[in-house]
Amino acid sequence: MLHSFRLNQFPVEVRRFWADNYQPYRGSVFVAGRKLKGRSGERTEIELVVPGRYRWLPIGDPIPVVIGGRLIAAGEVVSLESGILEIEFEVDVPAGLLVLALKDLPGPASAAFYR
Repeated sequence: MLHSFRLNQFPVEVRRFWADNYQPYRGSVFVAGRKLKGRSGERTEIELVVPGRYRWLPIGDPIPVVIGGRLIAAGEVVSLESGILEIEFEVDVPAGLLVLALKDLPGPASAAFYR
């Protein structure tokens, strides 16, 4: 999804759905994924709306997370189906992104989209 001021014309519920299910990735590009954070020992459920290969990208330290009973290391790619997934935090995870695994890693845009 490409972020644009025109997205503000959509109803709040739609924009909330996008904010929950699409994460900033590179410049103005948002990709399917979820923000994750939790304290050690916590469990939570998330819903993925797009099946595919996802990469776990913790923000800061290379902290693992347990997804569907499987320990996922920082930067690791895992195939996930759409639907409800159980997330477990073995250690505190202050912030991280579970996003579609694209060829390019997230970051600033290499060139301006608009001129």
